[in-house]
Amino acid sequence: MNLYTIEQEYRDIEQAIEEAEGEITPELEARIAINESDRAAKIGAYVHIIREREAAAVACRSEAQRLDMLATAHERLAGRLRDTLLAVVLEHGPVRADTYTVALRRSKYVEVSGAVGEEWLSEQKPAPPRAPDKRRIAVALKAGLAVVGAELRERAALVLK
Repeated sequence: MNLYTIEQEYRDIEQAIEEAEGEITPELEARIAINESDRAAKIGAYVHIIREREAAAVACRSEAQRLDMLATAHERLAGRLRDTLLAVVLEHGPVRADTYTVALRRSKYVEVSGAVGEEWLSEQKPAPPRAPDKRRIAVALKAGLAVVGAELRERAALVLK
């Protein structure tokens, strides 16, 4: 019997007592006693289950936090190993083997180190502050134009295949 069924049984008993004009027969007395004991047992079981589920939720959150910290540690280690491997490939060149290839992907980017002219600021609205339009500056620098306060730089990224 679940709590809803026990509650319904309790209501049926109350209705039977009302119909008997408040007289409680031995049969109704027995039903009340059984209903009360069932109700107490069921409520106790519910309380136990609720406490178990709350404790399980706390344990899950704790485990999730532990796993998140472990994942962060793995990511940091992979980053350090990637940096070391990048330095080796920069010095000695790409490596090709049967099961892997380690190479570099070079890309160019604009580094703004000072104030650039008004013509190089973005057309974004609302204005101020307007930031340098790095795409336009990159196109100009690649075309050989000089842009005061900006230069085209190259970076290398490790490619693992």
